[in-house]
Amino acid sequence: MLPPVDRVSGPVSVYLANDTLGLPKDTTFPAKPYSASLSLDYVSRPDIAVGASSTYGVGVAGGTALFWSDMLGEHNLTTVLSINGTLKDIGGGIGYQNPAPAQLGHRGSADPYQFATYDFSYGPTRTSLIH
Repeated sequence: MLPPVDRVSGPVSVYLANDTLGLPKDTTFPAKPYSASLSLDYVSRPDIAVGASSTYGVGVAGGTALFWSDMLGEHNLTTVLSINGTLKDIGGGIGYQNPAPAQLGHRGSADPYQFATYDFSYGPTRTSLIH
């Protein structure tokens, strides 16, 4: 069934006809310059592992990352911490991005470099493949 041609106006049609009903009289709000300040957005899941061997001893590995930004997302900061073995093998990184003007970004890190050697002997001489 179709609605009648002569409709009776109800409360909904009154509200739809008056779009300023319920709004404050003064619609000017105070304005001040935006001051960016970083706040923590996200903490990645921290990982940790402990291992022990007769060759290398006891070691710890793990890490986490923290992500920071301002309210408008114009300043993004990432901080990373990683542990790879002993206390002398602690590494970390920091990255900054400002996507607003020209996709500017910078990153720096200090990562301990670990390597292994593989030696084998054949006959009377010893040969080292990697130093």
